[in-house]
Amino acid sequence: MNEAENIQERYIQLVKDITKLQWVRESIASHSKNYEGLKKKIEKQLHLKEFSERELNKYRMEKDFPKSNKNSTRNLRQVTESVKFYETAVRNLQEQVTEARIMMDELSEEKNKLDELCKQLHLLYDEVVVPGTEDIYEQHLKNDVEQLNIEIPDVERKIKLYKQAQTKLYRSRELIDAAMKTLPGAKAFMDKQALASVNSHIAVTGYTFKNALNPISKAEEMAQHGYNLVKEASELCPDDVPNIPNTTHSIIDGVLRILTNYRGYRLKIEAVLRKQLNPRLNSFENQLVMAKYHFEQRTVEWVDRQVTFLESYLRANGFLENQNLDREISMLRMGSRAAVAAVAEASDRVTVDDALNISTEDNGALPEYEYNGSLLHNNDLPPPAYSR
Repeated sequence: MNEAENIQERYIQLVKDITKLQWVRESIASHSKNYEGLKKKIEKQLHLKEFSERELNKYRMEKDFPKSNKNSTRNLRQVTESVKFYETAVRNLQEQVTEARIMMDELSEEKNKLDELCKQLHLLYDEVVVPGTEDIYEQHLKNDVEQLNIEIPDVERKIKLYKQAQTKLYRSRELIDAAMKTLPGAKAFMDKQALASVNSHIAVTGYTFKNALNPISKAEEMAQHGYNLVKEASELCPDDVPNIPNTTHSIIDGVLRILTNYRGYRLKIEAVLRKQLNPRLNSFENQLVMAKYHFEQRTVEWVDRQVTFLESYLRANGFLENQNLDREISMLRMGSRAAVAAVAEASDRVTVDDALNISTEDNGALPEYEYNGSLLHNNDLPPPAYSR
């Protein structure tokens, strides 16, 4: 077999093999969405099961004190049935998750085969097409896929860092809150602050306690741990998590002063979460969804474009004589449309408006955000053959 026959046979076989496996892209998108949905369901059911079990344990511990349950809206039988219900629900979901995982593993194997065939097609294209005669649209699609291949891991890395910082800030807030409650007489102070007028505020600040040193030291230790977590979060995401300054307390500081400082620090943590870190994390997550969607879309379009361009190119150069590939190419295009539609449905968010939809509880200014994606330069490209 000479070189010309070899190129022709490789092309025909690749078109046929890719067409046979094109269904994988559609199936893996749908099954992936189902698999992720099942994992979220089982997480919710496990939480409800744990809640019911705690409620049941409470009933069992208080069985000798029936008066303590007089205000309960549910009796012991109802709580027991609730626990059994959630145990059954979790068991059924675990079976579904196992089946879905097996299916995903099988689909992943098929997709690996398809990806390998597509790589061979790309190599054949580079081997056959003479430099200077490349298809401009094909080059744009190739550049998009390569750029998104770089962008997606980078966004995933940022999301991981921001989630770590988020966990640290939430934990810090919990520690500061616990430190506030640990202060001796803190509840009395907060009650008095809620009731006292401005004129009586001096009387509240003069409130003192005996033997308050140990609880204050314990509270300060918790708070210090919280301060350190904020510092660690700031080091992870310096652009959106400032290192909030804290006040050092001494033995002579009154409980009210310490309590006020803790409360102010907690409010600053909440402001950073609400106005900076959470909106930024949300935008990164939306950017990742969009990037993955466009990656799959552009990958499918790139393969289609190379198949059709190679056919025209080979025929123009004397190849594929007496070879009719209309059926295979038609099936390939139909499979591509179905795959892109499935990916769009599975991604849920595929518009710029969705990606920039960042909500906040107040009207404070949000940090500026720019989507620096590779798809911004595509206005000069011809419209795709199909859309969502």
